[in-house]
Amino acid sequence: MEPKSYDADGRELPGSGGYKYFGAAKELPGVRELFQAEAPAPPRRTRGDMYKNITPDYYGYRDEDDGVLVRKEAAAEKRGIAEEVERHEEAKKQRLNDRQASGVAGAVEQESEDDDEEEEGLIPDDSTLFGQAEAQAASA
Repeated sequence: MEPKSYDADGRELPGSGGYKYFGAAKELPGVRELFQAEAPAPPRRTRGDMYKNITPDYYGYRDEDDGVLVRKEAAAEKRGIAEEVERHEEAKKQRLNDRQASGVAGAVEQESEDDDEEEEGLIPDDSTLFGQAEAQAASA
């Protein structure tokens, strides 16, 4: 193997055992690029590098610490509940009006009473009835 040649600045001269560029020949087009090393491409970020600086704030774990978000969520929840109750009441009135218009007056009154009793908790739901039936079957 041939000893390496260096220029005045201490840089290794390009070439593989063949012609070496000296003096003004280094300034020729194409030769200058041989001496200038390309900047290395920036290293790709790995998944670990990306996750390294992520704090719990990124995931929203500390959003409730200052209490601002809790107050805003409570207000939005109250508005949402009020809107849904209003929508439900309007739909209920519309159903009653539709039934009255179609001539089913007796069924309308019965449904209205049933809805009121269910809201007050006077009529047991199916899960309660089912639980009682199983209890009776087990005791028999």
